[in-house]
Order: sequence, then structure tokens, then C-alpha cells
Amino acid sequence: MNCENIINYITYAENLKKPKESKEMSHVERNEERNEEHLEFFNDERNEEKMEIMVNSCYGGWHPSDKAIELYHSRVRETYPDFIKVESFIFYFNRSYRHDPILVQIFKELGDEFDDVCSKTRLVIISKKYEKFYSISEDEEADGIETVGIDILSYLNVSMN
Repeated sequence: MNCENIINYITYAENLKKPKESKEMSHVERNEERNEEHLEFFNDERNEEKMEIMVNSCYGGWHPSDKAIELYHSRVRETYPDFIKVESFIFYFNRSYRHDPILVQIFKELGDEFDDVCSKTRLVIISKKYEKFYSISEDEEADGIETVGIDILSYLNVSMN
């Protein structure tokens, strides 16, 4: 990322603070809109490899269904026969599952059957170069609704060295 991109990001971040002149939105809608704008900025480079991240978009918490987890285990065992079955609660706490290509494919195949009772998964797409610099956070006011953020300062620090 060059200096011009950094200046563009700072301008972009300042514009996020300004209120929108649009219909009245709930805090959930407002956060989702800001998250989409934020990710649009970072995904502007069209020819880069992308990655998909699964996040929860409803009250509750992100958690795949038992069917999705079993399907995941069977597909991973095809490639890695010694794979040890992962307990279902591990999926919630381990970020690497959120962008696992096998699990993302299962989500696309199962649709609504992918989610557990209190979960509604959606995909967020970011540039693969930010893989080590993204985080998933929950909206404090909307218990369980998640957004993706990118730690741009860490990315810049690593990429400029």
C-alpha cells in the first residue's frame, strides 16, 4: 500500500464518521452498512485473490449445525485420514474455521441447513492479503451480530518492512 492509498483510507475513515443523509436505520442496519463500505474500500483492487469469511448476521451466535459439522469432518477425512474430529464448540472459538474453504463450500451447498438454531451465516469477501489482519467482532447492542474489521496499521507495518 502506498502513501496515496493511506491518504485515501484516512479520508475514507473520516467520511465514515459523518452521518448519512438517508432513511432512519436501526443500529444493526447502520453497522452493517458501515461494514460493507469499509470492506468495499479494502476490496477495491479487483485483480487480487479474494477470501470468504463466514459471520453471523442475527441475534445469537455463529455456530454451524450438527449436519454441517459432520459433513465437514467427512470431507476433511477424505484428504487427511488421520484428522481428529473437532468438538462443535471449537468452531465458534477458532477463527480459522471462519474462512476454511471446505466449510465455506459446505455453507454454499447447505444454505439454511448450515446454521444452528440461533445462527444466520452470511459471507463477507475480503482480499486474501488481509488474511492475517482481519478480525470478527460482535455488535455490543445487537447480541451476536458480527462484523469484519481489518487492522490496517498492522498490515501497513508488515507490508512496508
